[in-house]
Amino acid sequence: MRILLVVVALACLLSAPLSARDTGTKRAELGSLPITFEPNRGQAHRDFRYVTNNLGPRVGFSDSAITIPQNASGRPTRIIFLGAKRGTQVRGEQRVATVSHYYTGKQRSRWQSDVQNYAQVRYASLYKGVDAVFYGDHGRLEFDFLVAPGADPRQIRLQVECGCRLRVNAAGDLTFGEGVTEQVLLRRPLAYQGMQGRRQSVESRYQILPGNRVTLVVGPYDRARELVIDPVVAFVTFLGGDAYLFFRGLAVAPDGSTWLALLGPDETSPPLRLSIVKLAASGTSVVSRTDLSTFEPIGLRIDAAGALYVAGKTIFTDESTTPGAYQSAPPPAPPGYEGQFRVFGMAAKLDSAGHLIYSTYFSAGFVEILNSLAVDGSGNLYLAGSSYSPAFPVTEGAHRTEPLPAPTAPMAFIAKLDPAGSNLVYATLFGSAPFTTAIADIAVSANGKVFLTGGTFDATFPTTPGAYRVNKPEGSAAYVAQLNQDGTGLEYSTFIGPGGSHKIFLAPDGAAYIAGISESSTFPITPEAFMSTPSPFGSIFVTKVAPGGGSLYFSTFVGGSKQDIPSALDVDASGRAHVFSYSTSTDFPQAGSALGNAIIFRLNDAGTQLEFARYLGIWLSPPTGIGVDGQGNIYAGGFASEVREYPPATGLATRDGYVELAPITTGTPFLVRVENTSAAALGKLPSAVDCGEQRINGEGNRTVRLVNVGDQPLQITGVATTGEFSQTNNCTELAGGQACEVTVKFAPTSTGAKVGTLTVTSSASASAQQVQLTGTGTNPILNLAPFTAGFGSLPIGKTSNGIPLVFTNTGTTPATVQLEYSHFRQPTEYQKDDFFFTNDCEAIAPGQSCTEFVYFKPRALGTREFWVFVVSNSAVEFNELGFQGVGTEPLTFTPQTLQFGSWLVNSTSTPQTITLTNVGGDFIALLDITIVQGPFRQTHDCPYGLDPGATCRFVVDFRPVTVGPVSEGIQIYTGTGGLQIAGLYGTGTDFQLVLTRPARTGRHAPSASSTGVMIELVAEKEVRGAKFRCEGLPTGSTCVFRQTGRNRYEMTVARRSQRLGANLTAGNYTIRVIADVAGIVRSQTVVLSLP
Repeated sequence: MRILLVVVALACLLSAPLSARDTGTKRAELGSLPITFEPNRGQAHRDFRYVTNNLGPRVGFSDSAITIPQNASGRPTRIIFLGAKRGTQVRGEQRVATVSHYYTGKQRSRWQSDVQNYAQVRYASLYKGVDAVFYGDHGRLEFDFLVAPGADPRQIRLQVECGCRLRVNAAGDLTFGEGVTEQVLLRRPLAYQGMQGRRQSVESRYQILPGNRVTLVVGPYDRARELVIDPVVAFVTFLGGDAYLFFRGLAVAPDGSTWLALLGPDETSPPLRLSIVKLAASGTSVVSRTDLSTFEPIGLRIDAAGALYVAGKTIFTDESTTPGAYQSAPPPAPPGYEGQFRVFGMAAKLDSAGHLIYSTYFSAGFVEILNSLAVDGSGNLYLAGSSYSPAFPVTEGAHRTEPLPAPTAPMAFIAKLDPAGSNLVYATLFGSAPFTTAIADIAVSANGKVFLTGGTFDATFPTTPGAYRVNKPEGSAAYVAQLNQDGTGLEYSTFIGPGGSHKIFLAPDGAAYIAGISESSTFPITPEAFMSTPSPFGSIFVTKVAPGGGSLYFSTFVGGSKQDIPSALDVDASGRAHVFSYSTSTDFPQAGSALGNAIIFRLNDAGTQLEFARYLGIWLSPPTGIGVDGQGNIYAGGFASEVREYPPATGLATRDGYVELAPITTGTPFLVRVENTSAAALGKLPSAVDCGEQRINGEGNRTVRLVNVGDQPLQITGVATTGEFSQTNNCTELAGGQACEVTVKFAPTSTGAKVGTLTVTSSASASAQQVQLTGTGTNPILNLAPFTAGFGSLPIGKTSNGIPLVFTNTGTTPATVQLEYSHFRQPTEYQKDDFFFTNDCEAIAPGQSCTEFVYFKPRALGTREFWVFVVSNSAVEFNELGFQGVGTEPLTFTPQTLQFGSWLVNSTSTPQTITLTNVGGDFIALLDITIVQGPFRQTHDCPYGLDPGATCRFVVDFRPVTVGPVSEGIQIYTGTGGLQIAGLYGTGTDFQLVLTRPARTGRHAPSASSTGVMIELVAEKEVRGAKFRCEGLPTGSTCVFRQTGRNRYEMTVARRSQRLGANLTAGNYTIRVIADVAGIVRSQTVVLSLP
């Protein structure tokens, strides 16, 4: 069983020649370094016996399972061998030259060096008569089940722990996830037996059992011979993209061996671990891998003995350091800086085999930011950067010893450590004022003279007599300076021109090459320079400063019409400058198609010609690195934040099987090698091209690109095909770096597997290149039953029943079907988020049917439309399928309205209740609840939102203030953007005062006589709380009111003359009766006769 796990040792490190003759397989293997295995000595989780030697999370091998660190959902995947024999021996086999070293943490007793690597790991007798063997193949992790003669393959049972649901897709692959998130775990199993040097296929397939258990169903085979079950499995975890692997440095030795600094995740001590990887000069293997805790490097350098130096920064106080180091720990924070955020410098040295020689902090207690490093012929290490510490350790007699003028004011510095990393030889500040001068890069001569470059705004920046330029230009100025051997003084210091210098390289004669950026037309350009006028956005300058700094050998611009920035510089033995750059220009000279922002270019030794320039087809993220070996081959490395096209149509192409090897992918580090040659060369073609399945009498196309990877003209002399394949092409003569395309056409006339060849001959080689062509003729005929495309109305968030799409295969070979969002319409033309569908149909056998479902879940109000595209291998093509539904408000009131009827003005009704319910499928926010105006009052218990099915209540009463009908509503503004209203209705009424003629007279007090009047309050409802009084009575009389019925009262007038001692006069009196109900006053008069 073969697992194609792209968790490879440097699978993302690619090689591609720019100008290269066909030299076999020497170089392309940089793209798929062999994955190896090592015993676990504490560098991984203790449950593992062996682990893969890859950067980032490792695949672990325990007694009866393998653990793959991360799947598409971010979870680890564990494949358990169910029923495996106890005590299964897990052992490494076939030792390889690669060794690993682990120097992480402060506990040196836990450091490991010279950990041996193996080509494969075997689970011996995993089952009775069955071994499992894991190995690497072209950067992929694979494994086979080897079933001995007479053994039973039904013993093999797997359980997959992934927090997912397994399924077998139409191709027979074991997968999890759906649609765009589908991830292949095990590809369709291929079982075979060897017979007379050939493979005889055996039918096999997966069967999924409950609990994510998987068995292998194998057809008839010869049980007297060994059976190999090889599912060609591909569980993909992209190293660097999903695993967060970052490029941090590159150094190239004269023999072509390459050192890389990479930061990757560390499962034992987060967050990140620095790994230094050395690749053999052949590019086909890893010499060593050294892990050094968590500091972030800023560059790598190699000394004459082949030792490697790395420097960088860290915020941690427990980095790995060696005995006798200059600083085994950072010094304490200076007074007044306690508790503040601190940054420390770090430096380390490895021998040529990757062993740690020394590791030390470089800190003055607060913040030291390293920008560059260099090493001299004696192994002394030089560091340059900026210091914010108030007590930077300048040495006696140094070039500048003045302390920093103010806290947190950065000053540039240069420091020198001895070859053992134990002592500070010297340290000096540089520049005249804080904040104004930066050292971007340094180089050092064999005898220890430091050359530095950068940019400065300092008007008092020190220059020396006889320098090329002593007057500072306006704004930022690029400079070059040279320190003497003991760091006590400047041998020269000169301005170059307006702009900023980023990189420096020192030639053996003491000339300094610098590369930077400037948009100034006054920047110095020498006669016959390649380019004399910069872009207004800033162009790259490459300048060669003569020894002594008194003149320029050459100075030229390089770039297009937009901004171009140099990121790395190296110079070969012939004096030709090589630059790796970022570019926003789409017209960089000689670079071909503008794909991405990464460009490599080379100038001739006089700066008058651009010998080549190429876009790489990727977008870079800093930092980057470039190096040239002793044969003039160029190595460029970086981090691909986005891949547009690699290799690009013009310029770069790999040979030796690029299509078969790991490509540069978005979110990965990469390494490109450009071979130095002068010839025509046809880039290596893929060994095979699969045209896939094609219906009989149909036609499918594949494109094969032919690239002249040399720099001399290449003649394409012949292109031919065999079998049921044909071709067309536009290939004649290709200049260096140019490409053409061959379109291979597959048009089967019958069903079944088809094989042919594509043969290309050219003037570059006497031997033709051949590509195997394969394809399969099919005859599926898929029919779709009629269906209803309307979902009707549905509350927001509620999921409909599915509309079934029933597909039936009436053809003679299996049919595949997959639903996709329509790509014929713009996203603004339909509401794809309101609909979803299943993709459960696997291969539909002839005569069989399968059903997919489309669902509607509205996300907004109103009519929602959706289109589905049916992808199938069927001879019957489908138009896009349209669906429609209406999203309705998910909140409902019960009842919809409240009727309060008639109530006397200023009176208060009996309260009523109304219930609000979320009938939708999503949480609905209640943004505002109001009754706009009117005589209705409400209280409620509604929260800030309602979950599906949740309710809340409103209690409402009615207090009319005017006569007549009133209608208002409870208004709720919701998170769906809708307005929901419950109607509230009531009527305000008045009353009339009616007095009837006297019903009787009588006396109601011992000494008085009275006359009675009947009073009626005419109203639609019972009037409560009425208050009465009367006016016009004679002195000594009073009105007495009593209720006699609903809205009926009796008033009597009593004479109390005897009690009051008043003399009353009998007669007729006009009396006004006044009624007051809730502030509404009505009155009538009545004439009463008092006896």
